[in-house]
Amino acid sequence: MSKNWTNPVALNLENIGDLKGKSGIYKVFLDDPSIKSINRFKGNDSKKIMCIGKSENLKRRLYGFMRGLQKGAGHSEGNLMFLINKNFKEELRFRFSYQLCAKSKLVRTEAEEIYQYIKKYGEVPVLNSSIPSKKELIQQLLKK
Repeated sequence: MSKNWTNPVALNLENIGDLKGKSGIYKVFLDDPSIKSINRFKGNDSKKIMCIGKSENLKRRLYGFMRGLQKGAGHSEGNLMFLINKNFKEELRFRFSYQLCAKSKLVRTEAEEIYQYIKKYGEVPVLNSSIPSKKELIQQLLKK
């Protein structure tokens, strides 16, 4: 996995402002100190990664995630969290981290991050709805 990730910060307008037009890979984390980890098939995710994604415009994608969280009308991952939030007394908060990446490398870099997560936990992050190419996944998982 890459070591060029930014430190996670609160998912809000102030923190995504400088990302306009920048392409990269992002991770969204649950920011709730009362939840220590997320139970996964092969273990507990103490980083509480909710999703891993890619975008040619990180600001637009993360803004869509926030709009989905607030109104249920944005990026699909945020829309799902909007529905989940309705079952909690307090609104869940999130942090995000990203690494800049050339547009030509987005698909491959995102797939590698998701493969690493699957290798460690046995499944995709909670809000990821798809797995990159199954053939590539099998090849990645068989690598030592």
